[in-house]
Amino acid sequence: MTDIKETDVLVAGAGPAGAIAARLLACHGRKVTLVDPGSCAIDRLEVLPPSGCLALQALDLFNILHDPQVARPCLGIRRRWGAMAPEFDDFLRRPGSAGYVVDRTRFDVRLRAAASEAGVRVMRGRVVAAQCEGERIQAAIRTCAGDVILAASVAVDATGRPAVLARHLGARRRVLERLVAVRGENSHANNADDAPTWLEVESLGANWFYRVAGPGGRLETWSIRRGEDRSRRSAGRSINASSVRLSPAAGVRWIAVGDAAMSFDPITSQGLVSAFTTALAAAGTVMSSRGLDAETAHVFSQSVTATAQNSERGRRDVYQALTVGQNGA
Repeated sequence: MTDIKETDVLVAGAGPAGAIAARLLACHGRKVTLVDPGSCAIDRLEVLPPSGCLALQALDLFNILHDPQVARPCLGIRRRWGAMAPEFDDFLRRPGSAGYVVDRTRFDVRLRAAASEAGVRVMRGRVVAAQCEGERIQAAIRTCAGDVILAASVAVDATGRPAVLARHLGARRRVLERLVAVRGENSHANNADDAPTWLEVESLGANWFYRVAGPGGRLETWSIRRGEDRSRRSAGRSINASSVRLSPAAGVRWIAVGDAAMSFDPITSQGLVSAFTTALAAAGTVMSSRGLDAETAHVFSQSVTATAQNSERGRRDVYQALTVGQNGA
């Protein structure tokens, strides 16, 4: 007979969205179990714009960015379309006035540590099935010691793009545009200079290209192309960069956060901001007087849809400018 364990809140996935949602809920007295296989570190750099810094300040986690091994100051985004003069998106002009390039491996470790310090219980395992049983969500967790059933009043899906838990509960992923990101050969170049840097974006033939320097001078370059390219996935050079949203993004007793709720083209630099803001919104919904009922789930889902659609319009405008510049118009 499969062992059944009880918890107030099940959070599936220990990336930034999952770790932050789990920490918030634990700080407000909920018994939280964070389920994660613990074997999938994100080995890449990611830009955190000023809006994300403001969210970290609200979460009392901004001090993590003071560690030079975790984050490097970023001045903004420099774009060049073909032969046109560069355009600058200066972070000093935005609310918050500061941005960073984050080493995701080290950053995620610090966020998980903050969750543990708040009393979050970590279970090493993977969600393989889930269903709503009366007043509880029951999830089958595959661990190295065998399968466990975890029963919770609320489930938070933070499993990233696959949205594993939500899809078991009936949600569907809607792809807005299929994109693939391919890592350049010089992504681990060393440079001791840790002065503030820029995210550089430019055209590269029919594709888009971006380059950024992170903590310790680590340099990463990526090209973004339309369509799918599975040929290089095994070498770790190619990742799914498609624009995707979940429909719905929440239901009675469950809610999705971070990339599970909506995923972005990495050039938009919205991934971490989305992780923080959806985690905040989800925790607030769970702790509200109504909790996660049909109405509050619908409101959250509508917000996710509106955010994804707005982001997609902005991204298409930027890429249209790129194409015009490339053609010399």
